[in-house]
Amino acid sequence: MATINQIPMTIMGNLVSGLEPKRTSGGKTVVNFRVAQTSSTERNGKWEDGAATFIRCVAYGPIAEHMTESGMGKGTRVVVTGPRAA
Repeated sequence: MATINQIPMTIMGNLVSGLEPKRTSGGKTVVNFRVAQTSSTERNGKWEDGAATFIRCVAYGPIAEHMTESGMGKGTRVVVTGPRAA
């Protein structure tokens, strides 16, 4: 159920570690993972990396199954979209 307080968020970055899928009591696959995102800024015509931000994410069901079956691992570039948790 959607609520007015959910803020959509899209991030792009790299997986911090390998995926460790788990199963819920109902049999659904769940994957908890972290994404590292580094901002870049331009200074004097050159791009410089800023500080890294680490974002915790979770995927359920078919998306989680696809992530594990496709061989995603540490360093894989990903784009994650979903509601921001409170």
